[in-house]
Amino acid sequence: MTRGKLHQQCNWVVVTMGLLLGLVACDPGGRLDQLTPQPPPATPLLLGVTAESPGIGAAATAGPEQPLVTADAPILLPTPTYDAARPAWTILYYASADTAGRAGFVWDDLNEMEAAGPTDQVQVIAQIDWPPDGPAATAEAVRYKVNPDADTAQLASEAVATLGEVNMGDPVALAEFVSWAIATYPANRYALFLGDFGGGWRGCCFDTTIGVTGESDHLSLTDIDQALANAAGQTGARLEVIAFTAGLMSDLDVLQTMQSHAAFAVASAGLMPGSGWDYTAVLTQLNADPLVDGRQLAGDLVTAYVNYQRQVAGDEFVGLAAVDLARVPVVTAAVETLALTLGNDPALHGAIAAEGRRGAQRYGAAAGDPAIAAIDLLQAAAIIAESAPAGELQTAATAVSSAVTESLVAYDHGLGLPAGRGVAIYWPATPAAFDPLYNQVTRLPSWAAYVAAAEPATIDAPRVIVESTPRDPIHIANPALMRAEVIGQRLDEVALVADQEAADGRRVLRQYQPVAPAPLTLAGGTSATLWRDGRHESLIIWDATAAYLADAAGAGDFAVLRPVDVSSFGSQSIAVGRIRPGGGEGGMVVTAVFNEIDAASQRLWATADVSSGTRLVGELAPLAGDVFQADTIFVQPDGAQTTEPGVALVFDDAPAIYRSTRALPAGRYTVGVRAQPLTEASVQAVQPLAIDPAGAATGFRAFVDADNNAQFLYPADWLPPVPQEDVTFTSNISGTAQMQIRYYPGWTADLAALQTEVLTTFGEVSILLQEPTTVGAEAVPALRTAYGYDSAEQGARTGMFLTFLKDGVGYVVDLDAPREQETATLATIGTIAATWQFLPQRLGFGPERWAALNVADFRLSYPAGYSYQDFNSWHRFAADARTFVAVRIQPGGRTPAEAMTGLLQTAAEGVAGFTADEPQRLFYGGHLWERNDFRYTDADGANVAGLLLSRLEGETEIAVWAEGPDPADELLQTVWLPTAASIERIPPPPSG
Repeated sequence: MTRGKLHQQCNWVVVTMGLLLGLVACDPGGRLDQLTPQPPPATPLLLGVTAESPGIGAAATAGPEQPLVTADAPILLPTPTYDAARPAWTILYYASADTAGRAGFVWDDLNEMEAAGPTDQVQVIAQIDWPPDGPAATAEAVRYKVNPDADTAQLASEAVATLGEVNMGDPVALAEFVSWAIATYPANRYALFLGDFGGGWRGCCFDTTIGVTGESDHLSLTDIDQALANAAGQTGARLEVIAFTAGLMSDLDVLQTMQSHAAFAVASAGLMPGSGWDYTAVLTQLNADPLVDGRQLAGDLVTAYVNYQRQVAGDEFVGLAAVDLARVPVVTAAVETLALTLGNDPALHGAIAAEGRRGAQRYGAAAGDPAIAAIDLLQAAAIIAESAPAGELQTAATAVSSAVTESLVAYDHGLGLPAGRGVAIYWPATPAAFDPLYNQVTRLPSWAAYVAAAEPATIDAPRVIVESTPRDPIHIANPALMRAEVIGQRLDEVALVADQEAADGRRVLRQYQPVAPAPLTLAGGTSATLWRDGRHESLIIWDATAAYLADAAGAGDFAVLRPVDVSSFGSQSIAVGRIRPGGGEGGMVVTAVFNEIDAASQRLWATADVSSGTRLVGELAPLAGDVFQADTIFVQPDGAQTTEPGVALVFDDAPAIYRSTRALPAGRYTVGVRAQPLTEASVQAVQPLAIDPAGAATGFRAFVDADNNAQFLYPADWLPPVPQEDVTFTSNISGTAQMQIRYYPGWTADLAALQTEVLTTFGEVSILLQEPTTVGAEAVPALRTAYGYDSAEQGARTGMFLTFLKDGVGYVVDLDAPREQETATLATIGTIAATWQFLPQRLGFGPERWAALNVADFRLSYPAGYSYQDFNSWHRFAADARTFVAVRIQPGGRTPAEAMTGLLQTAAEGVAGFTADEPQRLFYGGHLWERNDFRYTDADGANVAGLLLSRLEGETEIAVWAEGPDPADELLQTVWLPTAASIERIPPPPSG
């Protein structure tokens, strides 16, 4: 027999931590020609220019016979200077493998090159600096001519020179290699693959063994510039393509430096996995069509990299860009003009620039180092252009967007990096975070001066309120219920935080969970990921669990896992700590990276501290026996954080360490919300909570369904329940056992009718048991029904469902599992029935604090406790006779400044002592307002403060008029400005 009931299983798990857990606007990975979301294209593992070229339109997957070029950039081969006697290409590969955990990546690269079998048209030359214990059985630097070979356990390539120990961070070493390779293996075109660790404007190519004990080196941009200039001077040859196998190198400063030395650059603005390209695929395609030019090869490299990382390596947090370096000076000039324009009005333009920085894609987050400060240039400029008024700033920002777009040959990315266009710029959050070394490197002096000194006008600290309901005890089966409210401007991050009081009185951070803001699409189509100015409220369900890291031997402890690169696809989580190779002393700062599905760690991003003071980032491959120690973070009374090494976890043969989620132990905790503005100090509000797991049902955890005012238990090792409309679904990891909770709002019939309704949704089943029971502490009458059936796919099965009614809502809890698990199924249903809780509306926090009102094509919000009056075209919301905020939305026809003049005249009528401040422009809530503050004395002699705001949106004039007792600073920040920020055009319904 088959059963006709359908369970919809979701394969993506979203664990709701609370505060406005929105997911950023995204596109589904690659092939974009604007910043708005696009439908997902098919991405078969084909090589060729399949990545997008902005401005050309949606690109379909194409083979190499369809190069993606613009009309003004024709393919140049063959030309009169093409020498048929020479090979078409010489590929140069330069890498240091000295750093522990890097040699395996380089070894694999060389074996992939050998597997492709270089031909008489494509020759591959490499210089590798090996570590003493590496796979090459040498501790020297070796130059290779790559030969064909299919055996990945050995290198068949010819070692044409053994150089001894070489400092790969010395520009002389790079210059000598490039000069030697071009002179010894001449070709019509040359491509240089360069790197390992990368740092954007800080340079790349980290070498830990340079012949001086304790010293390390790297190639700065000045070093690379000098080396390639010297090589070109000696050989007279110019590189066609320079491709970085290091992360963070698609940075404008890097591209500007490379502009003199190559025609095209291929690099990642984000982090780059150590596996990099599949060189077998890259060289096989080049061997098949060696007459491609640099533009085509650059585009092919983008496609090959992203396809390999996504489809073979399974990494969605990657992106790669190919840039026409001849167009980079135009980008540089546009950025310099933008920097000067931003400085013309530091307060207003700084606020608009902050919107661009907050809303644009950030790169390198998984490294855990905010000093990276790599911001997507095109997206930031597009946000600035959309936010700025018509005039010089909008023009300058648009010029940057256009210049970057025109410089891109190709760009592709995974689902985890949904925004941006793959070219970054150094943009620290505040002048205090500015690295003075940047001034020594950059060729963007105006931009450097701007980010080093300029910041938007000072803003008020955010207001953060956290409330909790009395619930004792708190544990995994009885979560804390909280309400959070954040009102602020220029918020850069909002996070759920939890810490525990340790035995010695110190407070140990147990959880730091940044919350993703809701997605935004600006009026012109630009996507942005940022917290809008104004008010945000949410209910928080804190289930008293935290991340736990362990090794295969059983050692482990709680650790802070921080989500990064959050998008609708999901996120990665990182634990910051140190790696100690072989368990020895010292080591490097790393982040252990975990995805949302697997327990095992996915990779380690290491931050290398170079002797010069520079920091670079690269992937390390751990070996069995290596030790990872996550930071234990202590929170000081002033909010500052200090760290100590945590428990030592040993990598197993996988090699991996493992994460899980565990119930926190008994103790005293504080839990709340932290709001961090972009340029000001953070503000935090917490509530004290006590955890006592003694009363928790063993093997279960709670799910709180806030939409349906219910709490129920489910097996703790099952997937988190997923609510969809009136159905909530969960299952065990294998999917062989499932539970479904269905709600029937407005059910007017009796319990028997509900049971009959449920049975009509089943196929043919045998009813094994029907009996009355009760649900929850209130002993609500219920029916318990057991059934059995045979599934053609899953064999004999047993299920049981509960039906009960409460306050006009019907409830059905149905558990379906293999027949051999019948005893466990019955026990689980019994536990759910006994512990079910009916919760008050909004978890007991009362009605919504703010109400919504639609006015024409707009929607706005206002305090629910204010009375509403439609008065003389104004929508007036009043707290009392003296305190109100009013909104008027009407057809335009005059400028905001002209509208403000009229508003001031009206506000001054019939009152005594009216004075108004000088008008100013205010950027708030993503809009530019004309603002005027005023004061007067009312008929009772009371001092009154007021605010007038005016702006245009399209052909619509929007005005805000607010008054209250003077001083009114609190009203201004918590009511008047948030009301203004809430006024937004109602988006049209989806077409079709």
